[in-house]
Amino acid sequence: MFLLWLPMLLLSAVLWVMGIAVCSWMAFGRNWTDAVSNKGGRPIKVWNSKWAWLWSNDEDGVLGSVEWEEKYKARPRWGAFVWTALRNPSNNLRYVPKLNVKIDPTKITYVGNHDDPPRKPDVKPPVGDVKWAYTKHGYYSGFVYRRQLTKERHFQIRLGWKLIPKDRFGVDDNDHRKTSCGFGTQLHLFRNKG
Repeated sequence: MFLLWLPMLLLSAVLWVMGIAVCSWMAFGRNWTDAVSNKGGRPIKVWNSKWAWLWSNDEDGVLGSVEWEEKYKARPRWGAFVWTALRNPSNNLRYVPKLNVKIDPTKITYVGNHDDPPRKPDVKPPVGDVKWAYTKHGYYSGFVYRRQLTKERHFQIRLGWKLIPKDRFGVDDNDHRKTSCGFGTQLHLFRNKG
């Protein structure tokens, strides 16, 4: 239920503030070590101290996705800081049991007008098009609302666990939510991606 959002928002906010200091220390000190991604087995870097695990990134590594790592190749410390402290704060929190959900398709219920509101459509939707969904999985729930503002840009807000109605059909093996569906907040005011 959405009543769990407040404690998770508070926990996320505290960890985000702490993460600014933790990720600064770890990134600018190059305190990372070699590891293997838990998704696909790609070689990655993770924080080299166990106490910093919550602020690390076991999927993409602290240097980020392949595209992100390439973008910040000349400035890996700055890229690692932005990736772990700002873009994906306390990313490994999604692997903490009980705080997150392993999606069981039989437990998905929803209200809304679209199976996958946050995803890029195959065909550009008309200006003013709205997609939304409130999806539940037992006590866990998530809401997403997307409105097409122009031909190229949209507004999107997402709050709660990253559940979507199409999860009732199963979760693709390549989906980062396959092993654990985390809690998140997103606000895109005028996004030109996806």
